[in-house]
Amino acid sequence: FSSISYRFSKSNKNNLCGFVSSCERIIQVKKDENLIRISHFPSNTILKGTRYVLSAKDIINRENVVFNIERLSNDEVLNRLNETHILVNQFGSGYGLLAVEAMARGCVIVSRIADWFNNEYPEHPVLHCEAEELVSVLDDLINNPAKIIEIGKKSIAYYNKFHSPEAVGNYYKRVLNLN
Repeated sequence: FSSISYRFSKSNKNNLCGFVSSCERIIQVKKDENLIRISHFPSNTILKGTRYVLSAKDIINRENVVFNIERLSNDEVLNRLNETHILVNQFGSGYGLLAVEAMARGCVIVSRIADWFNNEYPEHPVLHCEAEELVSVLDDLINNPAKIIEIGKKSIAYYNKFHSPEAVGNYYKRVLNLN
């Protein structure tokens, strides 16, 4: 397996607002590392379902998989996302800013997504996962590294289409009739 590495301009290393994603510029294959990095950054361990992630970590326990489960500052989270392949987001009802920041960096996002959201936004790249399915979802990704890269590229494309500063600005121009 080849991990994903990222290139940022020095001035915008962690500044999402100044960050414009492109698959060619961000996702590069590194041949010198065989690790899959799975991260979970809970702001609230109960609401985010951290106990399920800790359980999955204990069950999976493979040499080529590194789990990073901790509460960090925003800057530290953004730095860690640069190295993350899979973000286990939450088991609540969707995704928020952390998942958007992970999409911009080509991560696979694993999260519980409400049925209405899946129906309303069928092209989103977030892998729906109930808490009791986490081990099997992660195992599938770990055993299929090409899938991680494919979904990572879809994450970037979705970010560019719906969540980038340009996309959001165009949305508000259209909604407010500012064109």
